[in-house]
Amino acid sequence: MFEVSTFHNVHTCSLDLRGKDNCQASPLIVAHLIKDKFATDGSDQLPSDIRKSMHKDYGIQMSYEKAWRCREKAIHLSRGTPEDSYSKLPSYLHMLQLRNPGTITDFVVEDGRFKYCFFSLGPSIRGFKFCRPVICVDGSFLKTRYGGQMLCAVALDAGSHIFPIAFAIVDSSPWRNSYDRWRSGLAGTYLHLRLVPVHEVSLSSCMCCISGRSIIAYTLCSPYYTTEYWRRTYEGTIMPVGDEDDWELPDDIKNMTVGVPVEKQPVGRPKKQKVGRIKNNRTACNGERIIKSRNCSMCGAKGHNRSTCNYRG
Repeated sequence: MFEVSTFHNVHTCSLDLRGKDNCQASPLIVAHLIKDKFATDGSDQLPSDIRKSMHKDYGIQMSYEKAWRCREKAIHLSRGTPEDSYSKLPSYLHMLQLRNPGTITDFVVEDGRFKYCFFSLGPSIRGFKFCRPVICVDGSFLKTRYGGQMLCAVALDAGSHIFPIAFAIVDSSPWRNSYDRWRSGLAGTYLHLRLVPVHEVSLSSCMCCISGRSIIAYTLCSPYYTTEYWRRTYEGTIMPVGDEDDWELPDDIKNMTVGVPVEKQPVGRPKKQKVGRIKNNRTACNGERIIKSRNCSMCGAKGHNRSTCNYRG
């Protein structure tokens, strides 16, 4: 119990100092103000940009950490959470096949969590018949807390432009193993091929031989370089899946549950526990880890240890 004996109703701090932190501008309120900037990509909106725009438009000053929290909440308000996105994956792939005939999709779930995903659109499959018969596969790391890689198979059309064929989402280790198996399989399949040396022949000599024999030069070119094949490569149209409220899904697709993947382990040495806390493997009923405070060996208080204790009695 305490009692207020004297109260001075005069603020000695300036108004700028009292309103410097802008406590009323919580991350959730700021996220509602900037969520439209993340409707499409929004990757160029960094926390430093959010700090500048909020100070310019509303006169709000905030720290870099608070701007980062505002950015994370704005992304969730604009695009939804990762849990919602993974749960909609079976429905999205089903509608992708329904709106684009000939589309091939597949995904793998392990212990209720997302593992792999593959899809190739029907127009891309039909258009590949008129591309050069060479497929290039490459991967790119996903910069999320779940990690993984996005693989892409592409080809070249008649105009030497990249034509996408298929996409896949995998984790890192199986992709390296699959690449080794593909490489060994291709080596065993094409052992009957051999390299034939080609002598240096000038283009003018070839043209003279062709003109002397009354041969049209275009007839010697592969059809994969013709304008007709170029046009037929892109004659297919990729149809969007439409609004989610208009989807008509069967019961087996509605009942499918896909959880988020296992979070990737951070690179480097694990961070140490904070001073004044000890590691405890017990968890509460809500899933939160129970952290037990450490008592100081000098004064017996909680929240610090002997080296940071101020007691010198």
